[in-house]
Amino acid sequence: MRFGETAEEDLAFSVSPLLEAVHSWHVLTDPGHHALHVPWVRRCRQLPATLRR
Repeated sequence: MRFGETAEEDLAFSVSPLLEAVHSWHVLTDPGHHALHVPWVRRCRQLPATLRR
C-alpha cells in the first residue's frame, strides 16, 4: 500500500457496528472483569428475554 504526500486525506477510521455488538455481548456474558459496566449489565439482565435477544 502506498500513500501520496497527503496521506491523511487517504485514510479514514470508523467504528464497526458489528465489533461494538460483539464487545457488548462479551460484557453481558462475562461481566466479572468489566467493573465499569457491571451496573449496566445488571440492568440489562432484568429486561425481558425477547428484548435481550
